[in-house]
Amino acid sequence: MNGRNGGHSSLLHSADAEAGFAPLNLEASSSAPIHGNSHSFSRSSSAKRPPALGRATSSKRCIIVACVAAALTIALGVGLGVGLSSGGDDTGSSDTAGGAGEPVASPPPAPPTFAPATLMAKSADGTYAPLTSLSDACQRLAQGNYWETLAPTTYSLNLTLTGDMFKPSTGPLTFDASLDITFNVTAPTSCVVLNARDLNFTSVAVGGAAVCSSAAACISDGDAVSAPFARFQAVQGSSGAQLVSTGDEDLVAIDLGAAQLTPQSGTLSLRYTGLLGRIVGGGETGLLRSRSFVPLGGNASEVLVATQGAQNGGRKILPCYDQPRFKAVFEVAVQVPNSVKQVLSNGRCVQTRTLDAAEPTLRTWACDATPGMSTYLLALAAGSIDEVPPLVWSKGQLPATGNDTVDTWADDLQVRVWSAGADPALLQLATLVAKPAFVYYASQLGVVPGEEITTYNLLAIPGKKGAMENWGLLLFDERRFLYNQTSDGAHGLFEGVSVICHEIAHQWFGNLITKQDWTLVSVDEGIASFLEYKCMNYLGSTLAAQNISTADGASLQSLGVSLLKNTVNATFFRSSTPQLEQPGIHEAPVQVALATTSDPATPPIVPQTDLYSGTGSYPQYAKPAALLRMFELFLAEAEQSDNSRMPTILSTLAKTYAYRTYHWGDFFEVAYQVLVDTQRNDTTHDDTLVPLVQQRTQGMWNADTWQANWELVTTAVDSGDPAKATLAPWFYMPSYPIFAFDNSSHINASNYFATTSAFGLTARPYCAYTLEGTSVQEFEIPESVANATGDSVQSLVDSIAYACGVPAGLRFFPSTLAFDNLTACSYDSTAYGNWSTNWASIAGGDSWVDNQYGAKLFRSVYSQEHCNHLIVEMENMKDVCDAATTEADNAQGNCCTRQSDLLEGAALLGDMVALAQAQDPMTQLADVNLTVPYVLDALRRVLTGGDKANGQWQFLLGGASVDALFALKRMEEAGNCTREFSAFVQRHLDMLVQAVREDWLPDASADAAPQDFLKQLAGPRFLWQVGMLPQSSQNTTIAGVVEDVCALLPRTPLFKRYLLPQLGLLAVDDAADADTPTADFLPAVYMIGAAMPQECAQSILDAANGTTVSKAQLPERFGWALQDCYRNSADLSEALRCLYALPMLGVLADPSGGDVAEVGANHTAVQLLTESTLPWLFGNTTNGTALSIGGCNTVPTNAGKQRCSERYTDVTSHLPTLVSNAARLTSWQYQAAVSFLQANWDSLLPGLSDTVDTTDVRCTTVEQLPPPPTEATNSQLTDPDSGLLASIKAKGCPASTFVRSIGRAAQFSKLLTSQAADVCDYVKTH
Repeated sequence: MNGRNGGHSSLLHSADAEAGFAPLNLEASSSAPIHGNSHSFSRSSSAKRPPALGRATSSKRCIIVACVAAALTIALGVGLGVGLSSGGDDTGSSDTAGGAGEPVASPPPAPPTFAPATLMAKSADGTYAPLTSLSDACQRLAQGNYWETLAPTTYSLNLTLTGDMFKPSTGPLTFDASLDITFNVTAPTSCVVLNARDLNFTSVAVGGAAVCSSAAACISDGDAVSAPFARFQAVQGSSGAQLVSTGDEDLVAIDLGAAQLTPQSGTLSLRYTGLLGRIVGGGETGLLRSRSFVPLGGNASEVLVATQGAQNGGRKILPCYDQPRFKAVFEVAVQVPNSVKQVLSNGRCVQTRTLDAAEPTLRTWACDATPGMSTYLLALAAGSIDEVPPLVWSKGQLPATGNDTVDTWADDLQVRVWSAGADPALLQLATLVAKPAFVYYASQLGVVPGEEITTYNLLAIPGKKGAMENWGLLLFDERRFLYNQTSDGAHGLFEGVSVICHEIAHQWFGNLITKQDWTLVSVDEGIASFLEYKCMNYLGSTLAAQNISTADGASLQSLGVSLLKNTVNATFFRSSTPQLEQPGIHEAPVQVALATTSDPATPPIVPQTDLYSGTGSYPQYAKPAALLRMFELFLAEAEQSDNSRMPTILSTLAKTYAYRTYHWGDFFEVAYQVLVDTQRNDTTHDDTLVPLVQQRTQGMWNADTWQANWELVTTAVDSGDPAKATLAPWFYMPSYPIFAFDNSSHINASNYFATTSAFGLTARPYCAYTLEGTSVQEFEIPESVANATGDSVQSLVDSIAYACGVPAGLRFFPSTLAFDNLTACSYDSTAYGNWSTNWASIAGGDSWVDNQYGAKLFRSVYSQEHCNHLIVEMENMKDVCDAATTEADNAQGNCCTRQSDLLEGAALLGDMVALAQAQDPMTQLADVNLTVPYVLDALRRVLTGGDKANGQWQFLLGGASVDALFALKRMEEAGNCTREFSAFVQRHLDMLVQAVREDWLPDASADAAPQDFLKQLAGPRFLWQVGMLPQSSQNTTIAGVVEDVCALLPRTPLFKRYLLPQLGLLAVDDAADADTPTADFLPAVYMIGAAMPQECAQSILDAANGTTVSKAQLPERFGWALQDCYRNSADLSEALRCLYALPMLGVLADPSGGDVAEVGANHTAVQLLTESTLPWLFGNTTNGTALSIGGCNTVPTNAGKQRCSERYTDVTSHLPTLVSNAARLTSWQYQAAVSFLQANWDSLLPGLSDTVDTTDVRCTTVEQLPPPPTEATNSQLTDPDSGLLASIKAKGCPASTFVRSIGRAAQFSKLLTSQAADVCDYVKTH
């Protein structure tokens, strides 16, 4: 699975970024809110849907967030590091940060234990009452482990889809189906219990004997079929029974009467109807109609019918056991109208030659049986689907693996790419990379993903959000799968290749072997997110080196895939979205994980229940991927080898658990066994690692429940014994550690493991904010709301106190630190697997770091002296090694900076910025004065040096430095130094801006753009960020950038298609001229154009000959053009470029050049935000062009009305980020945003409540607001009587909305009070 959060969806932006504009803060001290169940452990039951076991930080399974990830609002830690913390021998120093003897916060109540299930009937309004109508046989079966009596082995499904289902109507439709379920029966039974939702039975039979044979006889809550019910469990520490799992929801019991299922006769036959849903907001499951499209060669709109099984959508398609652990074979047949061009399913589908006798207008498609698989993987797509001309791969084009089974499979493998009305040219990328990705994984793993499936189909579904890895039929969103090189640019290429690699990885990890249940979605998603980057590197290097092209001449070189070579370590570490869009949930795993899980309210990787977790979010994708990378590097380091053990571990895992389910303990047991085998086969191999991994993971091997793993966690914490620490806390508790490298006594130059263990004992949980001294309890939401949402402010406060209060040495696996020698001149060949061989000499130096390849998932604090030396090394990184330079070359005396050095330097900067803002007490343990002025000085020095013309330096050290500067710039208003801070930023970015400007300007066309992938991601964003600085303080370099960018505006599609009509002129249809700026640079033009500096105003008026619009009117007209572009552009990438430029509207438009912070409420930007942008985004305007249901009705064409309506629905996934981007510009924009939300709360997003959880959108928008930049705005948000939070505490928002907002606001307020004046003093003198 792969969530987009609604495209460039919201939520990942720094709470600590600003400027004249404030870009995404990758350095912020606290991270974004993530909705989902977390880590408190008991709550009272409810008359409505019972709360989850454990705190749910979201009130619902959010549309914007639930299925996609919720908010990363504050900071993506720009720097990341390397290393997993691991346990080790216990010979190291016992010094701890905090000491094992210190008091530990009281833990949550003990983990739950369960009594026999209580059966509760579910009514139409969602409330529950005791179920009393079951027969004794059904009562006994449903209360117990019914799956032990009946285990499905085969589902034989026959669906009938009628012609109306393929038309773009909005009325409710139902499908007909028949189903034979063959069970493995261990004891005769006259009852069957199945998951079924929105299904109405018309016939039930056993062995040909009818149990009921009409809809009336089979009616729900009748004699044969029970009312829908759920299984509640009594939970220790709770006053009542609770719903434990989604597998216990949507159950029906079928009473067979006198009939029985027996070991000799175990087939149940059913006929039923089901509800055909629609893809609307992106969170829908079941059998769905797509958004409409015009088929290739057609002229009328149609829709597809397609499935979405995850999470829990299988039960809407067929009665089943809808939990991942229950695997069965699926046999599918489908009756469709003759006009339906194609039917696809998991197995190969073939159209029968004869028409259906009963329905002569229908034709049957029969599909091959699947392997044994989980129900959520059942897939179907039917409609006007056209195959893209396949690429014929000849033998030898894909490298042989040396494994005969794999090579034979690869030769026979068919990978087919399909289009639903899309231009086949947009599928060239998928055509080129899909089969090689399959073969790459098979070669690395030495196992094929199921021999039963020999054809894999890939299809993008119109309107779908995210991708789905169904075995044999991979379904994608059009936004990423359809790659338009002209419009999508480098970031679009990255998204397209990564999502294909991700979903193909799932054919092994997800399909062949499958998570044990939905709480363990992270084991599938984490491994796939880890592997996709290796796949991308293969495609960009080994494969791209071959001369392979499609029939129309597209190649990996022409599409830019070859530019991915040697970039994946950088993109695994860091994200650089063009306009501060939210990264995907497996984009830049290290940075995303550091950003999100520093927030103590973020759920752990493995939640206690799946009731609120959906298909996962950042903690289930990015965090485990980052952990796996750390573990990979640690194994290489500890074994003193350049060979990664990870392919062998994953290969063994896939072979061992093929067609079965697995959990994290299984992964580590396999890892241990691989290490044992390695040591057995190589007697010279150091066996120290084997007992180390065994000691720290063995408890997880057999702990196959959440409760068992939680006991491992609490045993270590409660005992106060660091020797009992395991890897379990990484997965079952939130946050990650912070390490203190504060004195040389931790270093044992003769024992690598003793050294890492000694440092590991300093590790304690890192929480970016605490709730001490805040007024959070004053915002206790009413009991009725708490029951409905499953949240309690107090339970969340208690959970955070427990998670963050564990002393050092008791939680984290303390020996997975992979060290390296940070250096500006690499001779020592220490990167990757060699550091421990040189430990004695390097440890005595002053430039080592606890981090290889920027892959660590923790924060680090070094002593003052050591940190100073590291800053010097970063300052001197002026000659970056060529991509072809190897460690061996450096060892021969070539003096250059490795990519690993840049990664580690960026990680160090990220730690410094985050910790300086958080003011973490740990910083004092390392004897370091880690203040914001100290960090600013480090950034100044890094930017003074550096290889600024190099793409790797620009993306890594340059990107980290620029984002850090703008993050810290949010302190300027509190210290009254807005102009001085802007001048400081300009002075120290001047040389970088000059280098980037030479790469891109003045032309910025595709022919003139740099052919460097990392430059394409980083350069344009640098330029528009600095272009947003107040014009009154711009230096000549930045003024020149603004002038060059503004000169490009008349060459853009936005100007030609949408701005000219707003100026009273005719649009120019041919907007794809050769002189159009490249797709990578268009975001910079739109962002600066929206800000409307005088240079852009003049450029527009010069090009719009004949307009009567004045210069003063241009900002408003430009905003209308952006709105029109988003609402109407057929090119989704172009539409999103326009949408994300809206928060910048008018920022530089004041004729005097005055900054918003100086001009205040009367500034054009503040007025446009209040009067135009926010009302338009939230549908709160009567303007005929409004983005609202009413506004869309004014569009003249039906196709235009439909697109407008879809964009109105889709904007809800972007609103939290858009509002956050606007609010963190200055205190005036912050004030305007908060005032708008408070004044219009109940009327926001009219007309969407039936399709989108609008309450969730509004609450997430509040959670994602950056911390207030002044005391006045702090009061506006958090005042218990009059603030925004006080006004919405009875409006359905979850506890996390209040806890996060107050906690982060209080932390930032303390920072401003203690350091804003010092910051201003520093920037004035430097």
